[in-house]
Amino acid sequence: MKELGQYLKENITPESDNDQREWNEILKQIENGKGLEESLQSSNLTECLTYSIVEATWSCISRDEKQALLKIASGDDICGFIRYFERYKHTSNYVINVITTNYDQIIEWSAAYAGLQIWDGFDNGVLSKPLSLAEYERKMTKFINGKLRKINYVRIYKPHGSLSWFKTRNGEFVKLQGVNHFDKDLLKEIGLTPVIVTPGTGKYLETHRDPYNQIFAEMNRCIQEAKGMVFYGFGFNDDHIQGSFQSVMLNIHIPKLIITKELSSSFYKIMENGEIKNFVAIEEYGLNSKVYSDCISEEFIEGNRWSFASLLNLAWGEEYAVHS
Repeated sequence: MKELGQYLKENITPESDNDQREWNEILKQIENGKGLEESLQSSNLTECLTYSIVEATWSCISRDEKQALLKIASGDDICGFIRYFERYKHTSNYVINVITTNYDQIIEWSAAYAGLQIWDGFDNGVLSKPLSLAEYERKMTKFINGKLRKINYVRIYKPHGSLSWFKTRNGEFVKLQGVNHFDKDLLKEIGLTPVIVTPGTGKYLETHRDPYNQIFAEMNRCIQEAKGMVFYGFGFNDDHIQGSFQSVMLNIHIPKLIITKELSSSFYKIMENGEIKNFVAIEEYGLNSKVYSDCISEEFIEGNRWSFASLLNLAWGEEYAVHS
């Protein structure tokens, strides 16, 4: 967040005097120790300034996307998702549900490398348009050897949008692959606007419209049907998303695993208030891992067990890793 704040400071030039005054006030709040998200939430952003922030955020984060794509294409399992997807692509669990507030496409590319299709509210392809889950389900049901079979795929719910989503001048949404920050001037010339919800600006954007509306509806349904949940690197700071799984958090019959480099103060409050049941939370503790739980007695685990890849090694054994 600190790096993003610095990038926005260096790359946003408001187009009006009113926006310049508002932006100066935001920068002043940040310099006085207020967080970027908190500063933006407490401001009265105009539509023009909001989209300047969106475009700059998109440009900042998309800088590193190509490097991630090339690593995954060469077999580098950046986060462990390739191994996870490859293990499950031939099982009876024909759908893997993933919810991410990140804009990047590491999960999508990992699924593609593992040979799985993905639904993220859009159809597949280099250039695609929004597609309902019902329509996609029909596409993934085919006759194979005379029998009707469901094809395994990954559902990725991105309530904050994606770096590959854009809005056209006529208000339509498209998913477009292969575009990054080098193309920002061309995007502006053509009239394609990035579709992401940036920290602190969500209340100003059209999150009530598709593709967000459809994604939230399907995301809520999959959460309520979940038999277990894994939270990886989630800070528990997104109230509009947490409301979707609040009842699940308190359900003692649904196990919850939380893994992250550092648990947030928000999660500590959730634990202290008893707002989560049947959980194991793991964070970094020097060269080892610290455990918080209401169902197991361990307080520490040797080695790094707070990342997804290392946890898979613990569960399945390192010798079975597909990529290293």
